[in-house]
Amino acid sequence: MRRLIAVGATCIALLAPAGESGARTETSGAPLVGITEIWSRAEPHLDHVSRGQVMRVPLYWHQPLDESDHIYRTMTSRGIRPMFVLYGHERPPRRAWANWVGAVTRRYPATVAFEVWNEPNLARFWDGPPSPRAYHKLFATAVRAAAPSATLITAGLAPSEGSQRHHMRRWRTYLRALSRLGTTDLADGIGYHAYPGLSHIQPKISPGGPHRLLRKGRRIVGDAPAWITELATFWGKRATALRRSHRQATQAGAQAMIVYRLIDDPNDSQPWSGTGLLRANGRPKRELATLGRL
Repeated sequence: MRRLIAVGATCIALLAPAGESGARTETSGAPLVGITEIWSRAEPHLDHVSRGQVMRVPLYWHQPLDESDHIYRTMTSRGIRPMFVLYGHERPPRRAWANWVGAVTRRYPATVAFEVWNEPNLARFWDGPPSPRAYHKLFATAVRAAAPSATLITAGLAPSEGSQRHHMRRWRTYLRALSRLGTTDLADGIGYHAYPGLSHIQPKISPGGPHRLLRKGRRIVGDAPAWITELATFWGKRATALRRSHRQATQAGAQAMIVYRLIDDPNDSQPWSGTGLLRANGRPKRELATLGRL
């Protein structure tokens, strides 16, 4: 069976934008944390990540490069292959964004791929009502600014089958808009987020596994390379579901499958807070060994 070019995990949950760094979230009132604090939760557990595996990590355009330098050096020195999400607590001014994208894509040449933003079809991640046209401008600026050798993929979309005007856009509607705008033609790959089995808990989530998700996506974007940049399974035993998802992703021709996430978060009440490869105390789950064998 053909092997995926990238298998690994997201280091920890990506945080939704909420104004300036250090502003407070609407839901919790807690200060937003920076990438250094996020990374500090994952770094003690990197011994559980095998050489050659991918670690998906967010980088924030408004934070100093020396912070991302440390992350890059730490991963590459351990043989971990970086995959960076180009992101932020707020949407950036065009020139600042272009300068930063140009810098990071040249500064970190061993990066497997740069994913431009995260779930922009949700207002909580887009810092405002979802707008395919605004995302197209963000992505096109990144493409123009990036190092020629960099692999840029579109943001994985939240697999929502519902729409709320100011809060959420159905993922296929959003992807179809990106296709019409020409965004997908600029990209080296198309990002997907797959949460098989979650539709039994949250009915507005797209049902089915990676093969079904990619089949729907390819009806819109054709044979553009597909990157599953978040996968959290809710089918029975998760180690078995992980193998099943990997088989489906491979058969569907995906380039990558990145598990969401490395470590559980006991402070998060969402269903996916417990889908990590490690328990909150750092103890491995069976899924970790399963991922190592894929």
